[in-house]
Amino acid sequence: MKISYNWLKGHVNFDYQPKALAEMLMLQGIESKVLMDSPKWVGVVTAKVLEVIAHPNADKLTLCRLTDGTSEYSVVCGAKNVAQGQVVAVALIGAVLPGDFKIEKVKIRSIESQGMICSEKELALKSESEGIMVLDPNQPLGVDINNVIEKDAILEVEIATNRPDCLSHSGIAREIAAKLKKKIDKPDVKEFKFSSKKLSVKINDSAICSRYMGVSIDNVCVAKSPKWLSDRVEKCGVRSINNIVDITNYVMFELGHHSMPLMLRL
Repeated sequence: MKISYNWLKGHVNFDYQPKALAEMLMLQGIESKVLMDSPKWVGVVTAKVLEVIAHPNADKLTLCRLTDGTSEYSVVCGAKNVAQGQVVAVALIGAVLPGDFKIEKVKIRSIESQGMICSEKELALKSESEGIMVLDPNQPLGVDINNVIEKDAILEVEIATNRPDCLSHSGIAREIAAKLKKKIDKPDVKEFKFSSKKLSVKINDSAICSRYMGVSIDNVCVAKSPKWLSDRVEKCGVRSINNIVDITNYVMFELGHHSMPLMLRL
């Protein structure tokens, strides 16, 4: 099971770095290792795409003109989703990406490229990405990407069959809190109202299932998940689908219980 380091810190306050946390969990009887540590970036800044034109010598490449608010750069890009007006992360000449990948001045099909527009995969934020990473259009330019993107580490834990209570972020957080004698910080829940609509739930075998709860949710709009939600489920190894699917997976990763709406009135 994959666990987000930052997600854990939202449940309990601790000072362990990822590697030390994995070692502490091992001593608690939870087999754990750091699957992906916090990535390190040098020389990557935010920039705006001013112009995108076809590469004169390659059908699948484009020539992009970017600005970091002070200087302009010409960068060859192979991503299909690059477009004028986007704010992106650009690794300039001399930049160093995860894996000790250094950006140098190169010519691509006889055209000089003064850097690289980065994808989430190249920044080691995700194992796969379909194109470049597009940032908030209101993001200031020329800002070090370390001050823009939240870094996280991913731990992989193996839970023994007799410890299903640890099959979630809240379960692992309880183990950390018990070890450090600290309190669990429960997430804030905004006030909400129940409707008068009633659902009929029938349990066929109470010996197997003693209780089953359901709720009817009206006026639901199935849409793309907000970035914070899609990022969290993808860090746990699940592809983001939409807000409804993602939030049920989120609850499972958070609490260890799968939640599925019984009735959605769209």
